[in-house]
Amino acid sequence: MKSAFVTWVVVGFVLLGCKESGNKSAPLNNPPTAASKHSASFNAAIDSALSGYYQLTEALVQWDSSSISSMATNIVKQLKEVDISGAKFENDSQQKEAAQYLAGLTSDIHNISTASNLEGARRRFHTASENLAQFLQFIKYDNQKLFLQECPMAFNDEETATWISAAPEIRNPYLGLHHPRYKSGMLHCGTTKTEVNYTGTK
Repeated sequence: MKSAFVTWVVVGFVLLGCKESGNKSAPLNNPPTAASKHSASFNAAIDSALSGYYQLTEALVQWDSSSISSMATNIVKQLKEVDISGAKFENDSQQKEAAQYLAGLTSDIHNISTASNLEGARRRFHTASENLAQFLQFIKYDNQKLFLQECPMAFNDEETATWISAAPEIRNPYLGLHHPRYKSGMLHCGTTKTEVNYTGTK
């Protein structure tokens, strides 16, 4: 009985800590107020890849290990459809750098598809998400506002990890709905770290 009581006390403190780090409110995702500086085909390819990424995020929320590999493989195909020449840059050097970001991101997503277990997939998802955020910021993605969100206890209850969301609400892909200890109690654990928001700029 004493051991069980201690366990619940520890869980209570973790839940409280997550709540305090918390699901801070963020502004609603507004549509762009100016035409994108990038081509329509470029934005469509990026949006297609992002749609696949969001589906993968939700699969992690659901602990759906059977779908993750195929979803990641599909995102790789979508990223390979992105024609970087459709993005507007100040010079050729920036375009080449963007192409390098894209190639690295494609490799990161591929690595998710080869993970041997769900934790490995989540760790690789974190790496891919960090690089996706850097890529979107570098190209100044301006088709919609996005949110870079962070879980303070993604691994071992102490390691942080991030993901990109199209909405300010938190649906944590690292702890999700079926955590062996917390069940669905940590679904909304996290906070918006920053916004990727170049909407309304030219």
